[in-house]
Amino acid sequence: MIQRLAPVNPAPNVWHTYELEVRGDHFVAKLDGTKTLDGKDSKIKSGYIGLQHHKDMKIEFRNMQLNDLGAKK
Repeated sequence: MIQRLAPVNPAPNVWHTYELEVRGDHFVAKLDGTKTLDGKDSKIKSGYIGLQHHKDMKIEFRNMQLNDLGAKK
């Protein structure tokens, strides 16, 4: 079950930090350090990462990073 914990209404024309952590079927999403989603979906095993925007709205991405949480450091 996916639970929305906080509304997502980022201010326009400001850079925001979005973090998504996925471990198995559990994921947590944070916007500017505030947890917005927390959930599990047993149907999700692997897949793609997609970036979304809404028509007629400007959106930019920068400093994107992917980290393997299972990798040894």
